[in-house]
Amino acid sequence: MATATTLQLRRGTTTQHATFTGASGEVTMDVTKKTLVVHDGSTAGGTALAKASDIPTVPTVASILANAALTGTPTAPNPSVGTRSTRVATMQMFSDEFPKGTNWCKLPSGKIIQWGTVTIPGSNAALLVGFPISFPNACHGIVVTIAGSAFSNAVVGAALVNNASFNIFNASTAGNQGAFWQAIGE
Repeated sequence: MATATTLQLRRGTTTQHATFTGASGEVTMDVTKKTLVVHDGSTAGGTALAKASDIPTVPTVASILANAALTGTPTAPNPSVGTRSTRVATMQMFSDEFPKGTNWCKLPSGKIIQWGTVTIPGSNAALLVGFPISFPNACHGIVVTIAGSAFSNAVVGAALVNNASFNIFNASTAGNQGAFWQAIGE
């Protein structure tokens, strides 16, 4: 049988270690804390190594989810509409300016989107349409699409009158035409 070699390190109490500066790479034993201490040649007391019993237990996902502090309804910060912020965006940011049935909303950037449906008379007629709200600064564009497929040959378009209204046109001679419109501005 092979003979074992015993390695015995310098050792001392925590109080003795506090004033001891070991050589760089030297390892000593703190008999009070029952742990090893690594030295760097300049730090008095060295650096005590953690024992397994000193390391906190990492919680499991199940124990985190079971924590009573995480019950209830989650909430998130909600900057005001139009406010530039680094906070998390939630739908609450839109809800104040997006009431049901109003056909317009104001985005956090300050842009306003408006929409609606109309029936345009045929025979190259125009219809004056008022926006749900006036654009405070400018309307940047209006898009019109045909509603349904009854008059697939219909040609519709729009022309801005002012920040409160626009004309929508039906170039078809086939009759009335339903249309969806959407405008964006600020």
